[in-house]
Amino acid sequence: MNRAARRAASKGRESRFAKKAPASLMFAAGLDGMLLSDFQAVQAFRGGWADVCHFDSLLEYMMMIQFAANDDARLHPDTGALTVCELVNMALLNIRDRYDATGGLSAEGDELRALDLLAETAADFWPRQAVTTYARAWQKTGEWKREAVNQKAAA
Repeated sequence: MNRAARRAASKGRESRFAKKAPASLMFAAGLDGMLLSDFQAVQAFRGGWADVCHFDSLLEYMMMIQFAANDDARLHPDTGALTVCELVNMALLNIRDRYDATGGLSAEGDELRALDLLAETAADFWPRQAVTTYARAWQKTGEWKREAVNQKAAA
């Protein structure tokens, strides 16, 4: 407990600092959850029990990395991460086309390797980023999702 929190507690009120976690701690907790859900989605495709939620999770995760790699605040885009996103995008398009044709979600050799590469790239990419880059990518991904839902509703 910090000094401001102790002082506020002694006066019978809550400190404005008492319940706030540092942004870097929140980022680390969110990052761990994202890396875990990405790994689980890849394993679902590998095991043959993937559903639409796993597909959506990987798509959102890829878009988030793409937004972060192209972030306006960066001097140079991260071309390695963008290349991985292109590969994963092609794999996800193939998976979606197969889903439209057969009604089942499955991934084959090259597609599984691309999804594994996404998980490996994310584990390397995110720890090197600033918290603000993560926050902007999260915000842009939310805007992208809302826009996709609106377009789907209008169609």
